[in-house]
Amino acid sequence: MRSLVVALGGNALLPPGEVDLGAMHRRVRETAKVLADAADGSVHLVVTHGNGPQVGHLLAATEEARGRAPAATLDVLVAETQAQIGYILQRELRNEFALRGRATGVATIVTQVVVDPKDPAFHEPSKPVGPIIATETEAMLKRARGWRLAPDPRGGWRRVVHWLLSLGSRSLAPEAVAFDKNTREPYILSFKSTSVKPNGKDSFLVTGDLTLRGVTKPVTLPVTLLGEGKDPYGNEKMGLETTVTLNRKDFGLVWNKALETGGMLVGEEVKVQIAIEANKAKPAAPAAK
Repeated sequence: MRSLVVALGGNALLPPGEVDLGAMHRRVRETAKVLADAADGSVHLVVTHGNGPQVGHLLAATEEARGRAPAATLDVLVAETQAQIGYILQRELRNEFALRGRATGVATIVTQVVVDPKDPAFHEPSKPVGPIIATETEAMLKRARGWRLAPDPRGGWRRVVHWLLSLGSRSLAPEAVAFDKNTREPYILSFKSTSVKPNGKDSFLVTGDLTLRGVTKPVTLPVTLLGEGKDPYGNEKMGLETTVTLNRKDFGLVWNKALETGGMLVGEEVKVQIAIEANKAKPAAPAAK
């Protein structure tokens, strides 16, 4: 028996501007009628689909729930939307086959793909996900969070994504991770502020304790305010960034190797760049009397 492969675009299932899941159900229901016509018993029907808009919306919802619900990394969100769209397709196809009196089996498969981690495409993300970011203010806040944005032909920007390395509840780009050569555990850098002082217009000096590999050192970060504004959900946000230079030996990172041409392979100074998107705290609800 021959196989027929049909590819459905994520935007075809949920066009730009639509955030109603019911709209996607209705579109899939209409699509299932056409697919059922194609699966006339003489072919194996294989349906594949995109999920850029769907995973982008789920990513936005996850980030809005940050601190209130467990964080999910992008690879998990992609799998969730694969299963979501697959479930809806499977249900509507089964319903359509049943209306036609056909006992045709339908199964959903969540797939994974092995890729080359050295592929240069990981450093130039190009896959757009999520809704269009319409204003420069919102785009600036998203860039402060570390988002990579690309112009959209329809106007505004969209987030473009690359490969992420999952570390529990953290997601780090591969070039941002260093590993202990013995335990293969990642070195996680943390910072806890102890004071904040103004340092001119839109600038602050934030002092605190920086910890890496179990070693804690006091540092002062020169923080710049990039901008403030409201997101589409009405939340007040601000974007900040800072750059600090550390001596890796202060944190026990002492490995090095002499070069045949002279000098050492690894320098002692490490520049750390941090981008922050901060949410304004909402006032606490009044205590019940």
